[in-house]
Amino acid sequence: MAHTRTLTEANASDTVVVTILGKKYPLRCVTDPQRIRQVATFVDTKMRLVAEGNPSCSTSELAILAALNVADELLTGQSQAPATLSRDEKWAESMLTLLEQRLPHGEASSVA
Repeated sequence: MAHTRTLTEANASDTVVVTILGKKYPLRCVTDPQRIRQVATFVDTKMRLVAEGNPSCSTSELAILAALNVADELLTGQSQAPATLSRDEKWAESMLTLLEQRLPHGEASSVA
């Protein structure tokens, strides 16, 4: 099992420098450095998309707008998850009903 270091266990050599909107940020890395770079690329992309539509916003305003967009995407995804599960459950039930209709009597119960 991999050991995840805490912030107090990290040292100066565990710093990853990422660039977001052209500015470099040294970040203390307590996880996989590649994961930190992936997250930074994601944030940079989101902020650039917001900046395209809001050229007069400050960096902090862009960060807030990007965070709101990401939060909306996350919450939308979470609210759709139960609907997807429900749809999949309905599909499974219809397939089971179809099997029950097509199999000789009594064999469908051994499938479920």
